[in-house]
Amino acid sequence: MKPQSSKYSRIQGDRVADLPFPMDVKNELVNSGRVSPHHFLPQSGWVSYWIKGEEDISVIIELFKKRYDYLKPKMNLVSATTMIDGL
Repeated sequence: MKPQSSKYSRIQGDRVADLPFPMDVKNELVNSGRVSPHHFLPQSGWVSYWIKGEEDISVIIELFKKRYDYLKPKMNLVSATTMIDGL
């Protein structure tokens, strides 16, 4: 499975981490105060986490893990489908 570039999570420079989530997860994260709506696309499922310093590393890792955990079942399903189609 080749992810679309618009779906990649990323850290821009040393200032902000941007990650896409389903809207329900995005709303949960924003409402908790942990992240902000995306700085450029606030109506999307993207969130922004503004990096202040090294103390934010654990939060950033947790957000990337949350994104990975959301994608992992989808990647396994695509892999299984690809294997079955290849038989």
